[in-house]
Amino acid sequence: MSFSVFISHSTKDAYTVYALKGQLQLCGINVRIAEENPMPGNLLSQKIVDSIKASDCVIAILSSEGTRSKWVDNEVGIAFGTGKHVIPIVEKGVKVEGVLEGREYITFDSNNPLSAFGMVISYVHQLKLKKDEADRIAAIGGLVLLCLMFAALSEKG
Repeated sequence: MSFSVFISHSTKDAYTVYALKGQLQLCGINVRIAEENPMPGNLLSQKIVDSIKASDCVIAILSSEGTRSKWVDNEVGIAFGTGKHVIPIVEKGVKVEGVLEGREYITFDSNNPLSAFGMVISYVHQLKLKKDEADRIAAIGGLVLLCLMFAALSEKG
């Protein structure tokens, strides 16, 4: 099963978003971005909710533009509301407020955002490994349960 992230951001941070997306994809991570795969006539808000729900975690890019974006604020709220882990990436000099205030974050420099991507990718990879392990344990548990059911049925027969 693949691991996917939703990147919450201001559209003014496109360079940072697509650079991060490329690095994550090189590591086998599926990346969801709201403005990709347009579905004319459909509600953008529902598309975002569906994308966040289908993702394993959310990366919130909090640049000076991102912190002013009501979309980023709403997407982070949706992520928390659906129980998703949120990884804040905060531009140097930007104050973190709201639901992300007091949470640990990764700092990036807007002149060189790529320098922070190694930490982001490493952390996302750790989350992926945890999910993979949980999936393996669940599969083994299901297999054991199935074996027990067959054993019980064969004893009755």
